[in-house]
Amino acid sequence: MRPRGNCSSLDLVSQYMCPDQLKCLLFYCVRIALFYAAVLAGLLHRFPVTFFQHIAGQIRNHKSRGSRGSKDSKQGETITFADVASIDEAKKGLEEIVEFLRNPDKYVRLGAIPPRGVLLEMDGFDSNSAMIVLGATNRSDVLDPTLHRPKRFDRGVMVETPDRNGREAILKVYVSKKELPIGEDVDLRDIASMTIGFTRLA
Repeated sequence: MRPRGNCSSLDLVSQYMCPDQLKCLLFYCVRIALFYAAVLAGLLHRFPVTFFQHIAGQIRNHKSRGSRGSKDSKQGETITFADVASIDEAKKGLEEIVEFLRNPDKYVRLGAIPPRGVLLEMDGFDSNSAMIVLGATNRSDVLDPTLHRPKRFDRGVMVETPDRNGREAILKVYVSKKELPIGEDVDLRDIASMTIGFTRLA
């Protein structure tokens, strides 16, 4: 039987349900509302971060591709050891390797024994040809100990964090190439003093 007069939906529900059923219904509705509110809050909290991270990544990739393309388009641009600063010991070690590649007979006469094979699946190497294998890592502590055995990697070149003079030398390289425009009142020694712990990748 339909009640007369103006009454709300809550009045209708309370009229045809017992108090226990009404409490269960209200509790169930509150749980559903809280669940959807939590889901919505999570989406609103996470979506902007993910979205902006995606956009920032796309912009960085676009800039890196553009800068790489512009650098590749420069004809005749070469990088030499003169362009490397602050790591004199590492540079000297690599210069010796380059010198060996240019004039291996000189080192063979002095007693150097270059490797005649490498345990890799690589094409283009003869079994009796000398070769130089270069490897690089920033986690030498997790390398396989067998790599440190004799006649595996005989030369280790450490690239250390530059000191103040090294950081100043790095800044001078960039300034000389006009890749780092600075004002006349800027002192590179002051910048080098304020960048303790910075490396070439920082």
